[in-house]
Amino acid sequence: MKVKTWLPIFSGFYNTLWDDTDEYELDEEGFTDEQKEEYFRSDLYYDNVKQYEHSVVSSFIDELSKKLKENNFVRSIKFEQIVSPKEYNFTNDSVNVIIDINIRVCKQYLKDNEDEFTQYLKDHYTSCDGFWSNYSNDYDEWVNDKDLFKSSHMSGEVLNFICENEDITEIDMYEDIRSNGAYFPYPSMESFLEYMRKVS
Repeated sequence: MKVKTWLPIFSGFYNTLWDDTDEYELDEEGFTDEQKEEYFRSDLYYDNVKQYEHSVVSSFIDELSKKLKENNFVRSIKFEQIVSPKEYNFTNDSVNVIIDINIRVCKQYLKDNEDEFTQYLKDHYTSCDGFWSNYSNDYDEWVNDKDLFKSSHMSGEVLNFICENEDITEIDMYEDIRSNGAYFPYPSMESFLEYMRKVS
């Protein structure tokens, strides 16, 4: 069954291990703050950032698809779009995807791992001071919900649980992608100099 949902275990770009801004930090010598700020608002910088983000997400989806296909949890994961908040106060980037989920396999996995999924729901959906959950934290309500895999949020959460329970971590994904020789063209000093030549 194909469902529109969010990419499991991906934490976004801002202040995460995918944020490579420090690695390519611009050399400040000889350039004013105004020049750098102008560059950061330029189409060239924006285009380079988008290229970088799409490269990361494409590699992430390919790698996660392989891992989840091994046990027939999914048949495919298709990229839709990267969603970035206007401000990063309360949330980070996320990725909208279409996942062809093997419902039978995933439901059986939840039953085989009832204790773990019960605890996962308690950890993620128990209301407390400063947090009001819109979803139940009860195992039976999730597993017996006939619309479980029609819900964008709930189906993504099930796959996120499966990843965590199977020790498919974001750090491992990062290392696997890097070890495969993936190159992510984050805006570098060369990009900045190219921009300065154009506007000088």
